[in-house]
Amino acid sequence: MTEPRTAPDHNLKGWPKGVPYIIGNEGCERFSYYGMKALLIVYITGLYINLRGMSEQSAEDMATTATHLFSAAVYTLPLIGAVLADRLWGKYKTILYLSVVYCLGHLALAIFEDPMLQKNLLGDVYIDPIQGLMIGLGLIALGSGGIKPCVSAHVGDQFGRGNWHLLQKVFNAFYFMINLGSGLATIIIPQIQGDLIRYDADWNVLTDSTVNAAHYAYSGHVGWAFGIPGILMGLATIVFWMGRKTFIHVPATPGGKTGRYDFLSGSFLTIGLTAPLFMFLADIHNTNLTLGISLVSIALFVILFRARQKIEQDDGFLAVMFYSVENLLDFKFSKWQTPTLARMLYGVVAATGFAAVLIYTIVSFSGGAAGALMALFVGSIAYTFTLVGLRLMLEKLLALQLIRSNTGDGTETAVETSSAVAYDGGEKEYSPAANPNHWFFGPAVQRFGRDIVEGPIAVLKVISVLAVISVFWGLFHQHSTTWVHQAKAMDRNFELSQMTWIIIGICLGASIALAAVLSLTKSHKWRWLITLAGAAGGVALGYLLHDVFPATINERQVAAANPFLVMLLIPYTIYGIYPLMNRFGIDPHPLQRMTIGMLLAAFSFIPIALIQHKLDAGGSVHVAWQFLPFVIVTFAEVFVSITGLEFAYSQAPKRMKSVIMGFWLINVAIGDFLVVGLVHTDMSRVTFFWVFAGLMAAAGIIFGLRARTYEYKDYTQ
Repeated sequence: MTEPRTAPDHNLKGWPKGVPYIIGNEGCERFSYYGMKALLIVYITGLYINLRGMSEQSAEDMATTATHLFSAAVYTLPLIGAVLADRLWGKYKTILYLSVVYCLGHLALAIFEDPMLQKNLLGDVYIDPIQGLMIGLGLIALGSGGIKPCVSAHVGDQFGRGNWHLLQKVFNAFYFMINLGSGLATIIIPQIQGDLIRYDADWNVLTDSTVNAAHYAYSGHVGWAFGIPGILMGLATIVFWMGRKTFIHVPATPGGKTGRYDFLSGSFLTIGLTAPLFMFLADIHNTNLTLGISLVSIALFVILFRARQKIEQDDGFLAVMFYSVENLLDFKFSKWQTPTLARMLYGVVAATGFAAVLIYTIVSFSGGAAGALMALFVGSIAYTFTLVGLRLMLEKLLALQLIRSNTGDGTETAVETSSAVAYDGGEKEYSPAANPNHWFFGPAVQRFGRDIVEGPIAVLKVISVLAVISVFWGLFHQHSTTWVHQAKAMDRNFELSQMTWIIIGICLGASIALAAVLSLTKSHKWRWLITLAGAAGGVALGYLLHDVFPATINERQVAAANPFLVMLLIPYTIYGIYPLMNRFGIDPHPLQRMTIGMLLAAFSFIPIALIQHKLDAGGSVHVAWQFLPFVIVTFAEVFVSITGLEFAYSQAPKRMKSVIMGFWLINVAIGDFLVVGLVHTDMSRVTFFWVFAGLMAAAGIIFGLRARTYEYKDYTQ
């Protein structure tokens, strides 16, 4: 059997043979994911009404919570998937094996969400739909989240120096398939599930959206609605497996025993840091269980990571950070040539602060696990920052430097020197006073070298800029949750005249044709002719839409506006808005473009809040009014998401690319956590929307201020 290639052919000028399999796999997988996700928000609402007897508002809040926690899991698990792919299995095995897990999740939804099918297959209903939903979504989150960081990197692995210039075209096709699969799935799958039918307690059909429903049902087939995305995921897995002999299989490094230590330690660290947050937001108030999972996971991380470092010294992001934190918390005052008064002050603050955090946590137990965990979390952060700040202040005030030099017997000494000493070429002596940007990394610089430590520093600087981006993602993801709830209460009738549909078709045809011209060619010669041809084709499209467009659209299908608008607005932004800004002498750098996008996102929630205000007052609003915020938030997505990925990737050294992508995805998860946290408050829906508009505006201003002070680095490879 021929061994697969582990490196691309650098003499190849054309397309790698494995690319069609990857793009086909991505299109099917995205259809699968977004088709399933399009069902969730309304379907989960119905489950809690039908099976738990909740009010419609409470059930909608539970559905929003479940959907955003699922999304948060999908964007948290890439941290584990990336380590699994890079350190142990390699990208091909990770994608293939976790795709099978993904398929099992869809199978669980198809069986468990249809009790009659479960009874026919298994002889009885062993798992109720709510439990089955959690099992299925858990498996899908594991599969989708695990492969998410691997697919684009696997595409890049297929290209060598000879055909590297084609990589951008492949990623454009990749992005197109993602949005095409998403858009089609959001239209087709809810249609299979059918229209939502709301009933009162006596099973009379409700036509008034302001009256709370006691039961939900659907005019279509729930099992097939969940089953078809599963079939597409199975097809995606088969297509990917078919390309196994044509792919470049870049092996995992280091692999073997060391790779297993890397994977296990990274997994336990992720679990230890995120499990309490998931459990708190999911209303699991079991203090012993939550603390136990978190503390045991972090302890296992420390043990496994130390064992791994003894086998083979790693110098990646985690190793540098671990070593720096370990030395920062190593408060050995005897090694400081510090005056007695400063030493006493530091000791008193340290002891008092520790006692205060401990007492604060114990007292907070009276409020349950949530209060205790929050007290411990906030108190620990405040304690750490207080000690670090005090230490820096004392060093500056007393003009002290801690210069650690290894002696022959392994002991360390400290001396007081002037602040002029930093690096003297060959000797790597570290001075916090002389180089404050590296105060935290002093011991790590001596251990790993300044070039290695520069990577984590660059990552942390990027993180300091992107931290508030999580608010954007919390706002953006609501187009498939809270906006759907709003659309359910709106007038969704589209019985329009033939002429109206023709006008709509002409506008769509011309817009699509112009976007295609902008994307495919830089020539202006045929632009307007092709646009007019598109408008002419739009006449036929108008006739078609009049005959096939449903008289009343499904509220879940409204979210399809986003992926189709993305495909339309990307060329308009890149080849239209940016060049127009340049003509007026405005050339915004990436962080300025992202600031514009974040402020646009804040504006998108203003019409949403106004619509909700009208609905709450008993008025009728047509769902077409949601198109305006969809356009605004999609423009914001183009400004923030695409530009942000470019910025994050370009500002990290080569060894830190995967790390920075992991933190980018974690920001998305934090945004979903934010939504879940606010959903649990008692604020009205309209207040909820205004709060997000305000948060997004504040985040945009903070981001813009931080962006002004950021110094760009050149990590061109």
